[in-house]
Amino acid sequence: MKLVDLKPSQATFVSIISACSHMGLVDQGHALFKSMTLDYGMEPSPDSFGSLVDLLSRNGLLQDAKHIIEAMPFKPWPAIWRSLLNGCRIHGDRELGEWAARKLCLLVLQNDAAYILLSKVYSEDGDWEGAAKLLFTTTPTDAHPTPSTPSPTTIAIDAVLPHVTAAGLTQAAFSLFHCHR
Repeated sequence: MKLVDLKPSQATFVSIISACSHMGLVDQGHALFKSMTLDYGMEPSPDSFGSLVDLLSRNGLLQDAKHIIEAMPFKPWPAIWRSLLNGCRIHGDRELGEWAARKLCLLVLQNDAAYILLSKVYSEDGDWEGAAKLLFTTTPTDAHPTPSTPSPTTIAIDAVLPHVTAAGLTQAAFSLFHCHR
């Protein structure tokens, strides 16, 4: 950008940092984020911070992503918590994933994404019972993802729609099902 005297916009930075995120180019994406202020005199937008958190989360720098969320000059929003939670799923950080899910639920009380992503953290850790309980959890009143009594849900299996509950769901069965709430 400097070589051709290009004046990038916020959208330019968001797009390039996002591309770095998907390509695993952490150092380059982080340097671009810093260059917004240092080289171009631009204050990073919420979308720029969101791209940075996604970059760090996807690439396993989960504590760095958490620090960015806590230190940024904006109040965190649901998408940024989902980015961190997805990074926890990818890299198997159950403790931080639970923390991020609680933060997400505090912002959006009826947020199925928090339960679904956290259930994936559990299942990828081999905790199939915990994952199943989360998928069939009703919205908690205390804004924390906690299992409740299994409730009937529609599960599609090759276009057959039986009603079942999470009770007794095995790892093999769980991995074959596509759940609809």
